[in-house]
Amino acid sequence: MSQVHGIQQLYLPEGEPTIDIVAVHGLNGATQTFCLKYLTTARILTWGYNANVTDFSGTTSSDRILQHAHTLIAQLWADRELENAAERPIIFLCHSLGGIIVKRALAYSHSRTAHNIAHLHSIYTCTVAGSLFKLTAPIPKKILRSNSSLVHALEPESEILQNITDQFAPLMSKFHNTKRSGIAADHRGMCKFEDSTCQGFRTVVSALRRYSKEAPQVVKARTKKASIDMDSQRCDEAAELLRAVQYFPMGTFPLSAISSFRQDKALLLPLSCVVEPAE
Repeated sequence: MSQVHGIQQLYLPEGEPTIDIVAVHGLNGATQTFCLKYLTTARILTWGYNANVTDFSGTTSSDRILQHAHTLIAQLWADRELENAAERPIIFLCHSLGGIIVKRALAYSHSRTAHNIAHLHSIYTCTVAGSLFKLTAPIPKKILRSNSSLVHALEPESEILQNITDQFAPLMSKFHNTKRSGIAADHRGMCKFEDSTCQGFRTVVSALRRYSKEAPQVVKARTKKASIDMDSQRCDEAAELLRAVQYFPMGTFPLSAISSFRQDKALLLPLSCVVEPAE
């Protein structure tokens, strides 16, 4: 099956969606559809990326996990902004490498608090859970023989994997319903179900339904708190600039230093009283 890169919408409910479920595949993955009758109020999305370890010509993927993480956040935010869904709850459904990328992406989103990129922080704020098909089954030998950096990231002693885990660990307490559950299958089969009677399918869908019910109230509270925290951060930054002003003679403070505040007129007011343009 050919890969589809970027955000692809698989399902849109008739009414207003209450949550976005975003599926992210693993190594050599491609978009897969699954039963939707249990998730009637969710918008179902997939995010595809270049995860080919090796193709028939023997080439390997040159993309890096950080690049994938940045792209995921940017593309998901753009899709949600265009759909007027910037504050809609998110659940990630991940397999193998997809889970590693999502962890790195959420850590990246969490760090986007500067004025001109703060909109990317909303992905972290709105994410309430992540269901991960954990990599416990052996990876096929053909994949292990590849020199791809994507494969090396999955090795137990991988420095890349450890760094991502260290970055994500402090954020775990913010996700109220992140859980892991074993599925009796090999690496490829753990995310493929024959029908809705499979135990693995029922385990995953049950978790998704539970998370979906709790998500709106959780995200509403988190969004409100994030807004307050952002305002507080802007005030702290403005206060820091005010402290810096006192060390410059009148008219010599570089206005470029406050360029990030130009749209925050309320914060610039106290600065305008003491800062004059340099000659």
